[in-house]
Amino acid sequence: MQKLRYPDYEVVFVDDGSTDNTQEILKSFPWVRNIRQQNMGLSHARNVGMNAARGDVVIYTDSDCEVDEDWLYHLALALLRGGMRASVGQT
Repeated sequence: MQKLRYPDYEVVFVDDGSTDNTQEILKSFPWVRNIRQQNMGLSHARNVGMNAARGDVVIYTDSDCEVDEDWLYHLALALLRGGMRASVGQT
């Protein structure tokens, strides 16, 4: 996420009860907003992240995803140009 080419974004990380070294890894990314909660499931974690987000556009990704440096730019542009309120995609 540090190499994203996008002018202004925030990262909200919701740790949904992980039992591995996630919290230790997150110490290397002090600019990430870290929210810890007991395991409540993916939908609950995403809702927590959405409610904590400060931006106008909310885009989710998961811990097992690797994104392109222009990923955020193209998704936000498609949403804004298309006048959409939501978009869903999966690979």
